[in-house]
Amino acid sequence: MTQAPRIEAKEKRHRTSKYGSDVVDAVRQLWRAANGICAKRLLPFLPTLIETLERCGHMNLDRRLKRKILNMSVSTLERMLKKERDKESKGKSFTRPGSLLRKQVAVKTFAEWNDQQVGFFEADLVAHCGGDISGKFIHTLTMTDIATGWTEILPLITKANSDVRLGMEKVMELLPVKLKGIDCDNGAEFLNYEMVAWCKSRKITFTRSRAYRKNDQAHVEEKNGSVVRKLVGYDRFEGREALKIMTDLYSVSRLYINYFQPSMKLMKKTRIGAKVTKEYDAAKTPLERLLSLKTISKRQTATLLGQFRSLDPLRLLAEMATLQAKLWQTTKEPNQPVSEAAGISTQPVQKKEAGGCSKNRFANSLTTNEPPKQYSIPSRAESKRSRRKASVKASEMQSARIAITEDFIDNAVRPSSGQIIYRDSKLVGFGLRVTSGSKSFIVEHRVNGKNSRVTIGRADLFSVAEARDEGAQLLRQMIRGVEPLTMRNKPRK
Repeated sequence: MTQAPRIEAKEKRHRTSKYGSDVVDAVRQLWRAANGICAKRLLPFLPTLIETLERCGHMNLDRRLKRKILNMSVSTLERMLKKERDKESKGKSFTRPGSLLRKQVAVKTFAEWNDQQVGFFEADLVAHCGGDISGKFIHTLTMTDIATGWTEILPLITKANSDVRLGMEKVMELLPVKLKGIDCDNGAEFLNYEMVAWCKSRKITFTRSRAYRKNDQAHVEEKNGSVVRKLVGYDRFEGREALKIMTDLYSVSRLYINYFQPSMKLMKKTRIGAKVTKEYDAAKTPLERLLSLKTISKRQTATLLGQFRSLDPLRLLAEMATLQAKLWQTTKEPNQPVSEAAGISTQPVQKKEAGGCSKNRFANSLTTNEPPKQYSIPSRAESKRSRRKASVKASEMQSARIAITEDFIDNAVRPSSGQIIYRDSKLVGFGLRVTSGSKSFIVEHRVNGKNSRVTIGRADLFSVAEARDEGAQLLRQMIRGVEPLTMRNKPRK
């Protein structure tokens, strides 16, 4: 009598799905062909993308299926792609200010750009140093048109003034529009007398951003992350071989980015108190924006449209993946000799104990007949020198690579204690870890600035080919910034 009457829970009604598996499969295929862009960018681009894939023979949709996909809302598209996006789900700045010409080069902020005038580009350099600025390494010159988003990327062997100017001349040959203005940061590679004279002789407006205000170059900074870092990651690249492969990769990527990668443009921003509301236009590719502004000749328009109709987006993606695999074979660790980067060294790596000394070396030192040494507290300078020597020696040992085969795994000697890591010379980042009790395949890569190591499985359960394929998939996720361990530990629904 004192208890409240029990209220039976109502059954939850489930809506019947409007879209079948055929629609979901088609949408996911389109999403992969668009390189995994978000739903807001993908939806306006679907008519063009479907027409292109059907023309190239990759897809053949009936009218009913095509009508369902094109009438889909952004929210429905986001829900349909959520699982796929979850599967796929900073670098350092080395710009050194050039103060000599700051007073001669005008400052232009993000609020002063005329978004409707084609030909004004933001320029920036991306360092491929692997986190260590010592020595020579490749840089990427990125230039983005403010009005259309047209982006050109070009690798430079160094960031010397002459290399930067030569890179800009090559970019001018690739551009479909006339270069009217360049806005750069305050780095000495841009702010120099040669660059000012070069722009003046070609009647190019030369401006710079405010120091330490990256928002003044928001367009090119965004491309540095979404294009350059997504293509080549944060590894170290140096030498002519890597430069040639990167040049081939960028020559293919520029076609895919400018013809098949739509982006949204901020049209209006309203602030009411602490709340900021932003309004964007419909997503368009750089080519669509360029043609809509009608600033190029009819002959140039026909050339661009002819090139667009001759391109196959899936074939471009396949070529990019092949060139990326070749490029990653040339990655180098900081302070790594060229011979070791090529996989010539075949010495196994022993796990090091604290202080930079292996267990075997420490045990052998106890059996010598040398008189005991007198130890004293080292000075601060001596400590720095010893730490620097230990870090260099450790980096050289970590860089040893060998071709991992079935015969090599069978003959690999097990250590009495600790572990030995053999790094593969065919797939950079793939390796074999040998302990006293087991032999396991692993992959290693930097994820969001931190070293990450993931175990694939035991060598008696995987063949070398199977483990290398699994390792390549894990490395692709890690290069995109996804930690595979977080995906494995994600709770199942």
